[in-house]
Amino acid sequence: MRFIIIGTLASTAMLVVSSYFSTSTQLASLTLASLLGALMAIHVVRSPCFENLGFKPVFILAVSAHVLALLGQPILEDDHYRYLWDAFRFTRDGTPYGAAPSAFFDDSTVPLAFQAILNFINYPDIPTIYGPVLQALFLAGHVIAPGKVEAIQGLNSIIVLATLVLLARCGARPRWLLLYAISPLVIKEAVITAHPDALTGFLALAAFAVGGQRLPWMAGTLLGLAIASKVSVILLLPFLWTRGGWRAVTAAALALAACYLPFLIQSGSDMPTLSQFAQNWRFNPLLYALLEWSTGPFAGRLLAGMAVTAIAIGLYWHDAHANPNRPKIPPADYALGTLLLFSPVVNPWYLLWLLPFAVLRPSRTVWTATFLLPLSYWNGTHTTALASGAFDIPIAVTLIEITMLVAAALLDRARPLVPPENKPL
Repeated sequence: MRFIIIGTLASTAMLVVSSYFSTSTQLASLTLASLLGALMAIHVVRSPCFENLGFKPVFILAVSAHVLALLGQPILEDDHYRYLWDAFRFTRDGTPYGAAPSAFFDDSTVPLAFQAILNFINYPDIPTIYGPVLQALFLAGHVIAPGKVEAIQGLNSIIVLATLVLLARCGARPRWLLLYAISPLVIKEAVITAHPDALTGFLALAAFAVGGQRLPWMAGTLLGLAIASKVSVILLLPFLWTRGGWRAVTAAALALAACYLPFLIQSGSDMPTLSQFAQNWRFNPLLYALLEWSTGPFAGRLLAGMAVTAIAIGLYWHDAHANPNRPKIPPADYALGTLLLFSPVVNPWYLLWLLPFAVLRPSRTVWTATFLLPLSYWNGTHTTALASGAFDIPIAVTLIEITMLVAAALLDRARPLVPPENKPL
């Protein structure tokens, strides 16, 4: 355990210190932190001493790492400026939707602090892409400390720690809880860089952990909130149906409508920007890159959509019919993981949607992804020596990601970390 404690605090400290230095220093520290995280994960998985570890030391280590992480500034990302701006517009105009940030460049009524924030927002001509539940998180941060990313970092930390507690209550084994607690990706993306996607993972997990057949209305409400944070989680709706029936699905629809209607009545929502994003954006594609290369962008997206649909239907059928003792927690990691594998856009923080489920359904593939996807930061935005375009990623990085993920998947198939009879599928 000493190696894990020292390694976790050292990797976190490395990320925090680098956040005050150059981009090249941040890239190097993130790569080293991911490598150290992989070594720690191998040790945790292979050593029998972690099987009887209690929850308390895991939680204390997570809290310690988060306290240290809260001293850092966002690394290699500027999305937090959009979060702060959306919260300001929410408080001033009653909605963050409708108008792009560039519409306020000459607005003298914008306070000086937020004029400075406005200058750093990426893609200022495009309205916000974040759903109503995430906007509520940004608003909460604004109430605590207007214009300060530290408030959102702190709220994200609380969400991650709450996820740990919920996973423990779901019966997660200590070694897999520890992997989530010490994950450099979780610490970097959720706490230091303030990406809010951990809230999506927490709500989705809670929907099945505390809801289901006994509390279908609560289960549906929680999943509806998860969808209102990230629409991709709508893939989990059929799993909700098999566990909570029409009551749960109705509750999800009502919760989703309650989140969106107030904004639709005023000035719109995130849907137009999401549509534009889905049609035109491309970053760090995995299997989609192969489809695009062989068939072209349009056919590639069509084939990717068909592949996700076919695999998802197979998962739904297996979950509904092939398992008489269907568990409370569905194979959400498989469904969301499939979506990411075939998506034209795969940001590292998207893994926060499915990581809680991977704690309950441990596999090498998902945890390997947490150490590989940060390689996508080695792109043209941060180092023109490797790629000419702003978001271009060297082909070598893509090949490394795909090769190692396929190898991990094959190893999982041959020698699963948890025997199939013990997995909730």
